[in-house]
Amino acid sequence: MTVPVRRPLDQLRDDIPAVQECIYLNPGTIGPTPAPVLSDVECLRTKFGMSGYLDPVENATRLDQVAHARAEVAGFLGVDASEIGFPANASEGMHLIAAGVGLQNGDEVITTDQEHGGGIWPWQSVARLTGAQVRQIPIDEGGGVLENLKRAITPRTRIIMISHVSHTTGSRLPVAEVARLARKIGAWSVLDCAQSLTQVPVDPKRWGCDALVSSCHKWTLAPRGTGLAYVRRERLADLEAVYVQPKQRKMGLVRAEQVFEYGTRDLLGPIAAASSLHFLQAFGIDTLRNRIKFLSDRLKERLRSLDGLRLLTPDAWEDSSGLVSFRLDRQDHSEVVRALWNEYRIAVCHLFGEPQGIRVSTAPFNTEAEIDQLVLALEALMQRC
Repeated sequence: MTVPVRRPLDQLRDDIPAVQECIYLNPGTIGPTPAPVLSDVECLRTKFGMSGYLDPVENATRLDQVAHARAEVAGFLGVDASEIGFPANASEGMHLIAAGVGLQNGDEVITTDQEHGGGIWPWQSVARLTGAQVRQIPIDEGGGVLENLKRAITPRTRIIMISHVSHTTGSRLPVAEVARLARKIGAWSVLDCAQSLTQVPVDPKRWGCDALVSSCHKWTLAPRGTGLAYVRRERLADLEAVYVQPKQRKMGLVRAEQVFEYGTRDLLGPIAAASSLHFLQAFGIDTLRNRIKFLSDRLKERLRSLDGLRLLTPDAWEDSSGLVSFRLDRQDHSEVVRALWNEYRIAVCHLFGEPQGIRVSTAPFNTEAEIDQLVLALEALMQRC
């Protein structure tokens, strides 16, 4: 894995145009892509588009760049390159896993009641087609889920799918314990790491999970259409490729890319994901994570002082993340989110479903002043009612 030249953290904002225009507190939805990454990608897009497939040297160069990107991502996650594939996003990766594990009539998929639609809908869709059953267990306040999961397991449990970081409350869930439990009963452990990649440690080998998916357009700040998936090498033989090419049928599944990279695809996705990861590593991943923690702690401390506001995110950092969610007692959350943008140019996320509320993403490019401005704006809006 290439080691980037180290840069001081105070230069991070200089390379992200979006933060010059507003207070951007929403990479949990879409992260703002740094200008150097966009420049690299657009340069390659133009070069690739103009050359088409007429230049065999250029074609070989593209494939080499994808192979290099795969090695970069695999090195960051501490896995083998053969275990990494590049779907367009976490949702596509989850669809291909759900369709490929071979669910049958009567099989059970256990997941939680706070999963993102892109994580749970694929399993529900496959269950309708196969006669399998999807069971959703509650996440207790503070992120507790393990005891609920143990009680839900039956001899028919084939899959346990859970998020590493809840997209609603920002709770960090016990994925290593979940993976161990799944392996003990012979079930697949599949993790949704869309909200955790780069902002908190993601360690599939230590966890012992069978598969995970993530989007790189969130905290990793890559452009849209960049995702990644990991499948443990020992599990590849148990996975059927939904979209296949003749050579894949002949050789069997030996590499994750055979599952997630089908047909004529945009090769810039993997290259852009690795480029964004490389950009962040130049500032030091631990440095960025410490900054996220500092801002998250600061925001939670300031929010506790507001009457009529209830935090949904756990206090302790080891149980939480850069996602800080809260509920307002008397205000319409959608109206508050709209007013924050229209009146203060502050970008946050409105949580639909349960729990309802507002979600703030404290990213390493944010400042203390921006956190304080958000709290002052919330206080002003809450006083109107």
